[in-house]
Amino acid sequence: MSQNDPVLLDYKRWALANSPSHFSLFDYLHGLFSTNQYPADVAIAFSELVAPRFQSWEGQVFLAEQFDLQKIEAMKDEGTTNSERQYWINLVSISDLLVNAPLDMAESFGKRIVKS
Repeated sequence: MSQNDPVLLDYKRWALANSPSHFSLFDYLHGLFSTNQYPADVAIAFSELVAPRFQSWEGQVFLAEQFDLQKIEAMKDEGTTNSERQYWINLVSISDLLVNAPLDMAESFGKRIVKS
């Protein structure tokens, strides 16, 4: 984490409870998954945000998870351009993942996703 990262209060609580040893964000995730019994599906779903798979079709590139040929064809029939179809099909709202997060944390998360 850098100085520009938002304050991660829950992570800091875990890190303090595990001091004086080094406690990384990976340790934090491990702790959360092991104590809350999250299914592995959650990790796989998040991996699609940070390391998405892609699907190309007719010279366009789509997120594989969002690829829906019927929807793309319907948009094409409506007269949308390739750019418009790629934009709307690839648009993923992450705001629901951070409903209770402070604005700086939500912005940091969004910026990290864009960089990945």
